[in-house]
Amino acid sequence: MAKNNPLHGLLLQDSTVTLAKLVADFLGGSDWNITNAAGDATITGLREPTADSDAATKKYADDLVGSMVNGLSWKGYVRVMSTSNIDLTTGGLLTVDGVTLVAGDRVLVNGQTLGEQNGIYVVASGAWTRSEDFDTSEEALPGSFVVITEGTTYADRGYVLATNAPITLGTTELDFISITSYADIVAGDGLTKVGNELSVKVMTAGGIVIDETEGLYLQLNETNGGLEVDNTNGLQLINQQIVGEVQTYAQNDTTVTLGNTPVGGTVAVYVAGLRMAEGESDDYTITGSVITFNFTLDPAIHKTIMVDYYTATANV
Repeated sequence: MAKNNPLHGLLLQDSTVTLAKLVADFLGGSDWNITNAAGDATITGLREPTADSDAATKKYADDLVGSMVNGLSWKGYVRVMSTSNIDLTTGGLLTVDGVTLVAGDRVLVNGQTLGEQNGIYVVASGAWTRSEDFDTSEEALPGSFVVITEGTTYADRGYVLATNAPITLGTTELDFISITSYADIVAGDGLTKVGNELSVKVMTAGGIVIDETEGLYLQLNETNGGLEVDNTNGLQLINQQIVGEVQTYAQNDTTVTLGNTPVGGTVAVYVAGLRMAEGESDDYTITGSVITFNFTLDPAIHKTIMVDYYTATANV
């Protein structure tokens, strides 16, 4: 050991070198501190690292990890978002998006006339200041993501900084755009929305049905007509109403045949404008598409025969 070393030949006694002496003398009186509680040492007050060999703070590490998650840099949530110009120098406890702010609220300012003023701010009775997680150029990263918790229009939305690097805070215009919100989705015609679930609207008189087992199909009302796709017959009309089908007949005929097989109980027969009664002891009976009258037909007397009914199926 060199002879000019002041410790040459000397011994250090217990408690000769303390943490306080290290901080004050050896470490140059820095404004950071070392504490030792229950055997666990903690270093506090470190500045943000700039050189490769610098120690990193927890906040720096959290921000770095957050920036690598889906390419986003996660910021603390804000209460509301402003979309119109605010005088940030006078600030004050304003009402933004229907919410009356209090001191300490965080606000995403995203509508300034000067776009470089946009960003995350903390509300005060006077001037608003940028938040601690968005007050340096290093923190204003492309992909900075913030969630809005309240507001008439923008509650429950996520906004991300879409401005490209490089960003100089206070100089570069900043633009935050919406990337998440089920509230942005509106149920259009034929749809219903409950929470974040969209469903096809099913009408009581028939309509589209989505079934977990059957899949997507068309539900028809028994009375109203509609369409059906059949694997064998293709596209068919279901319960189609036939009104005023005219029947031709000859002298002394007792039967007429309809153009389609009717649905039972839907037939109305008119002879010379008078409605006939169905039944064996009444005016007629019907089997399939054949109507059998209980009297012989005479064109001079009975004239026109018209029939209203619903078809079971009819190919289109």
